[in-house]
Amino acid sequence: MLRISILLISLSVIATTSLAQEARVESHIFGAQAGTSGIWLHHEARLAGQWVLRSEIGLDMGFLIGSAYYRGGFDATPVLRFEPRWYYNLKRRASKGLDSAHNSANYFSVRTSISPNFSTSSNPIVTREVFSIIPTWGARRNLGKKFHMEAGMGVGYSFETQPLQAGPFFFHSPELIGRDAIVPYVHLRIGYRF
Repeated sequence: MLRISILLISLSVIATTSLAQEARVESHIFGAQAGTSGIWLHHEARLAGQWVLRSEIGLDMGFLIGSAYYRGGFDATPVLRFEPRWYYNLKRRASKGLDSAHNSANYFSVRTSISPNFSTSSNPIVTREVFSIIPTWGARRNLGKKFHMEAGMGVGYSFETQPLQAGPFFFHSPELIGRDAIVPYVHLRIGYRF
């Protein structure tokens, strides 16, 4: 009976210790992600208990529909993002015994992105420098030890910071410079943690 009591006490101490350790975000996470609209390398650095700063560099990709001025095709635009994230249910997931390792939790964030006036595409299409800021809700879940899935959505603001360029031509028309828009954002990504 004494052995069983010691075993139960030891297991409860180990379980409590492991839950307490998992209730904070990881100090550093490096990884790569591929999703419905591109490929990216990212780094998350802990700022506080449930807060991280995510930095990301990659290619946003898509298919374009043609018009009278240019034909459709494939487009890949480089992007640089900085995103403070708050993993708001990390402690609750840990207390319920759910997997919270490697920041596996729901989050709120503010995505800030800059895309330079450069595009790699299957034809000379319209390119522009764009800055966007998008409040986002998302969720990350682990798929084994090294892989994870991430989904998110939000609505934000986008602003073109340079004139439009279509191939070798610049358009300086006032209605084409500095266009801003409310933009929806949705992503689904599969990632690998280094």
